[in-house]
Amino acid sequence: MSKSPRVFNRSTYFLYEVVFLIFAAMHSGALSFKQIEAFGVRELKWLRQFLP
Repeated sequence: MSKSPRVFNRSTYFLYEVVFLIFAAMHSGALSFKQIEAFGVRELKWLRQFLP
């Protein structure tokens, strides 16, 4: 059995931040992970209004 490469408590973002980003991006028309990422980069200032 191989060891998991994940490290406990080392994530950059909280789950609720990721879920909110995906919801907002899909509501804005994003259809792929690349589009969701682009939305997050483009709208970071707007997103930080809700989740500082």
